[in-house]
Amino acid sequence: MNLITISASTIIQQSDFLIDGHKIKKRIAVDTVANKISLTQLSALDSADVIIFQSKNAVRHLDYPLKQSHARIFCVGPYTGHFLKRKFGLDSNYPKKNFSADGLLSELKLNDLKDKKICLIKGDDGIDTINEKLKVKNKVNIINTYKRSLIENFIVESDLSNEEVNVFISMSKTSMHALKSLISQFHDKYKVAFIVPSNRFIEESSDTETYTYYVWDQATSLDGLRVILRDIK
Repeated sequence: MNLITISASTIIQQSDFLIDGHKIKKRIAVDTVANKISLTQLSALDSADVIIFQSKNAVRHLDYPLKQSHARIFCVGPYTGHFLKRKFGLDSNYPKKNFSADGLLSELKLNDLKDKKICLIKGDDGIDTINEKLKVKNKVNIINTYKRSLIENFIVESDLSNEEVNVFISMSKTSMHALKSLISQFHDKYKVAFIVPSNRFIEESSDTETYTYYVWDQATSLDGLRVILRDIK
């Protein structure tokens, strides 16, 4: 098996890029670049009732002296929460099962919020699910701390194997679209499979007859990935 990750993943990094004897090649598709944000926009954090971090990169690129206040702080998952703790020394709440926008809304009952001042920290092209749900009954300030930048030719044909199945791990739609664009010119010469974070990736794809998809719910940690890899032949 030729196993390649095109998304930065804390879980994979913690595995030292080795799982059940399979080395994981790192070919990251997308870099992140900090946005310039005015102090006026950032000052909304000082009076917020609720602060939500939608990704670890949202925390990484926030350049503002965030301090403990009355605000309740939420993150989409433990890795974002741990990164927030290391950078700002702040505790946060996050889902224990479904590490996603949907999990945050349902498991932590953010759907019940009403008449709150909410700051949503994310990237330019981040999923808009949380904003769409919460802005109905609350005032939501969106602070996009970063934008994504595609890395040119992050995959070349020599990265693929014609003797093994080529398995790509992609945790974002941006990286997946970039990958498909690059390999479309030669994918029919190789056996290719994708590991994605949710069924939504598959439902929105029109190439399920060309590629094989597997869903890795990162809430299962590496155990879930191990199960998938055992099934791939």
